[in-house]
Amino acid sequence: MQTQNAIYKREKLHQFINSIAENKLDAMYTMFENDIENETIDLVAYNKDIEEAEKEIEAGNYYTHEQILAEIKTWKK
Repeated sequence: MQTQNAIYKREKLHQFINSIAENKLDAMYTMFENDIENETIDLVAYNKDIEEAEKEIEAGNYYTHEQILAEIKTWKK
């Protein structure tokens, strides 16, 4: 359930977005594009991503936790 404060903020944002110049709209969209485009992932796409990841793992295309930690240590030098 949304609070009154959240409802107010959403209404103000909608008013702002509907009234701003196109260049500002483009900038805002670019800032949030990944969130907007990826907001809803359907179950089919999700399962496909999982299947692809499992195939990569079966093919040996992965790093162990220890390998990642060793790689991170090289970044700190």
